[in-house]
This record gives sequence, C-alpha cells and structure tokens, in this order.
Amino acid sequence: MIEQETEVFLNQALGPSLFLMGLRAPEISAISRPGQFVMIRVGLSGDPLLRRPFAICAVRDKGRLFILYQVVGRGTSMLSRVRSGDRLSVVGPLGRGFVLPEKRQAAVLAAGGMGIAPLFFLAERLDDRPRIFLAGFRSAGEAVPLDRLTAIGGPFPDIRVSTDDGSIGHHGFVTDMLRAAIHEIPQAGAVVYACGPVPMMKEAARLAKEKGMPCQVSLETVMACGLGLCQGCAVNASERAGKKAYLRVCVEGPVFFAEELDWQRL
Repeated sequence: MIEQETEVFLNQALGPSLFLMGLRAPEISAISRPGQFVMIRVGLSGDPLLRRPFAICAVRDKGRLFILYQVVGRGTSMLSRVRSGDRLSVVGPLGRGFVLPEKRQAAVLAAGGMGIAPLFFLAERLDDRPRIFLAGFRSAGEAVPLDRLTAIGGPFPDIRVSTDDGSIGHHGFVTDMLRAAIHEIPQAGAVVYACGPVPMMKEAARLAKEKGMPCQVSLETVMACGLGLCQGCAVNASERAGKKAYLRVCVEGPVFFAEELDWQRL
C-alpha cells in the first residue's frame, strides 16, 4: 500500500454522470492487480474528510492509472469538477484482487453496470486465455459507452451487451447471457468472474456452482477507511470461510470466492 500525490491528466465525461479519470501514479500502478482498488481524497483540501473507494479500471505505461466512476453524491460530484493538472492524494492498491485462471482455463466475465471497471482490468491481464466478456445495463441510456473509452488505448475486449429493457443488445439480464455462455466452454476448464449488484452476483454464483465452475465475485460497498480498521464494510461470511462470522470487503475482499459469502444475508 502506497500513499501518493498524483497528477490528474484526464477527467473526461463519457455521459451525463459517467466519467473516466486518469492519474499519474507510477508507484501504485506498478504493483496494482485486477480487482484491487484505490482510496482517493476527492477534494483539493481536507473537505470531505473521508476518501472515496474506486476500482482500478486499467493501468498503462508511464505510471498512468485509470478509474471509471459515476456521479452519485457530493464526493463524486466534486471529483467530476477536478481539472487536468490538479493533484489528488491517492492510497493504494488496496484489497485482495482476482486470482487469474490457469493458462489453459477459460474465463467468463459477467459485469452489471459499473461492475465493468474491475473486469476490464482483469480481461486485459488474461493474455491469450480464452474469454467471454458479458456486460449488462438497465437501458441504453445507462450503458457505459465502450467506444468512448479511447483514452485508455489498446484494443477493448470484445463484449456482449444486454439491457433489461432491450434498448441495445440482448433483451434481458446479463445472467441470461451468462447461463448461455457457460455452455460454450469446457465445464472443467472455466472460471466465472462477476461484479455488479448483489442479486446479479448471487445468480452468477448459483449458475457457476450448478455447472461445477469456480466463481469469484467483486463486492462494491461503502468504505470509510479502506484499511480494515473501522469494519464498516463487513459482510456475512459463510461456514466455508472458517471461523470468521464477518469478512471485511476492504481487506479480505473486495474479491471473494463465491463460497466464502453468506448470500442469504448479503
């Protein structure tokens, strides 16, 4: 974990409330792994006091780190007004990241909404492993405009899109596509990765278990410290997690093996 003063070189609006931010953070970028996150002091002063957590969306050469965020409150609203050249204090990388599949294993990535950010980073680290990337949104108006992520550079992974209302892509839930996708690859040689709303990840975990496939999920939750001290992000653990009744998303997660979580109490 590193605390670093970073320079903002990009804060681009991709939609009415969606932004892509680029930070020059060489020390943090050098050790970041897919699934990890950073805590950013969103104001240029000490207000607001608490940092905000953001999944790492990508890292590039010259220490460039990208986050994808949506304006949902005061903190992210302030962040959206930051300009190129401003400096922000960043702590990271934090948390437990994804465990990559074996070299010959396939990966099925299922993202719901903003869950696409950590899975994009993961997809790029899969090298030549076979993969299927699925992304679900409520409507076309809420979809991440994949063609506008040009600032990240490099080929964006081929993604199959669904919308709940059918305005673009498959008409239905991303888990509908997941159900079909897991039949396309050898059962014993695939890992399911999911990030998004809890009901969506719960269904992804169920489908994976039904097919005998391991499943890893990345939880999104409110965090105060990001270091495991305040325990404000604790979630219920399953019996498979050992003697622990709770798991801290910021330390034991945000990536969990699906069987570690008590899905009935999330």
